[in-house]
Amino acid sequence: PAKMAAAGLAGYLDQVARVPQELRAVLEQIRQIDDATEAEVEDLVASSQQFLSHIREKGSVDRAAELESIKKRYEAALEKSNEKINLAQKLYAKINKHVEKLDEDIGRFDSETNDRHKPANDDDEPEEEPMMDMPVDPNEPTYCVCKQASFGKMIACDNAECEVEWYHFPCVGLTAQPTGKWYCPSCQEKMGRKKSRTT
Repeated sequence: PAKMAAAGLAGYLDQVARVPQELRAVLEQIRQIDDATEAEVEDLVASSQQFLSHIREKGSVDRAAELESIKKRYEAALEKSNEKINLAQKLYAKINKHVEKLDEDIGRFDSETNDRHKPANDDDEPEEEPMMDMPVDPNEPTYCVCKQASFGKMIACDNAECEVEWYHFPCVGLTAQPTGKWYCPSCQEKMGRKKSRTT
């Protein structure tokens, strides 16, 4: 099993090492299109301004061919822009594919690790306390009364208007999934106040 895991890890690292090369290749294509079209667009703007200037001075007599030329060049520039958009979408799809694969592999690794290290009878085992000093990614949503990211076993409050919604088991004193509806301490308190007002 250890050799298989090492081989799997080596294959995965090789795959991850290729990601920047793939991304660089697509970004290089986008840069080349930019370089090729930048001068063309500047020339097109100058030609358009010159065309409009001639029309103001001499009228639109015999300018149809010149207008058609500008129109074709504009369409070519627009086509290049669309090509850049398509490349950017492909780049996003590549990144997304690798992120999904990474998430899948992390999930599988976590599952295998938990299965290997799980005690035979874990019903009697107390839940580990959450790590409160964990640094939080500013883009990661936070939950619970501890204002930490999602980790370990979590439970949702059944109050649709709950301000927090998701809680870590240890933070609300749970060691197992409760049966039926579950309300967080804050919502239980609010619901208790409402009941006492009506009675």
